[in-house]
Amino acid sequence: MTGSIPVSLHKLHVLRDLAVAYNSLEGTVPAIFDTLKKLEVLFLDNSGLKGTLPFHIGSLPMIKELYLNKNFFTGSIPEALFDCPSLEQLSVMENLLTGTLSARVENLKVLKGLDVGWNMLHGEVPSTLYNMRQLSGLALYVNRFHSRLPSALGNLSNLWNLYLSGNSFTSTIPDAFDNFSRLKHFQLEYNQFTGTVPSSLARVASLCELVSARASTWAEFTLSHCGI
Repeated sequence: MTGSIPVSLHKLHVLRDLAVAYNSLEGTVPAIFDTLKKLEVLFLDNSGLKGTLPFHIGSLPMIKELYLNKNFFTGSIPEALFDCPSLEQLSVMENLLTGTLSARVENLKVLKGLDVGWNMLHGEVPSTLYNMRQLSGLALYVNRFHSRLPSALGNLSNLWNLYLSGNSFTSTIPDAFDNFSRLKHFQLEYNQFTGTVPSSLARVASLCELVSARASTWAEFTLSHCGI
């Protein structure tokens, strides 16, 4: 599909799923969401869209899945996106986003997956993120996040996937993985970590992928332990 997203979509008051993905669209996302109060799933990924992220999506009380990947969105992540009470999946990977990740991210009380990879976000990861114990997937890879990882990382013991590669995280990896029983994929290469793999991480029996330039022997251990 070519052209732009039609403004007339705002008339579809009972629309639940909207997928406008893998197209060759032009322009920005129109302000059509104020009337789509029943919308639960929105795919706008890989469609050539530009401009800033549509802040008016924050007015959608029932939105559960929001995929804005692989476009040319610029600016920061709008604060309004953190006002979606039903949001379970939020992915804005591979855009041109700048700014920081807001501390208000913890307002997304039922969020399971957060992917902000391949952008230009910077600063410290907000401490409130480590209060989101319900997360099963967290992807911060290839941005400009810095500082050390806190021991509060251990709060995220429901994670299946944790992708931190390509940032400027420093210091040692916290020994905080004792309660991680589901973690399968952990990527942390291309940072500035020092020290060794923490013993609690080496004991995570579910781990099938551990990628770190400083821990190749542990990667081999975990892969063989999972029968791969």
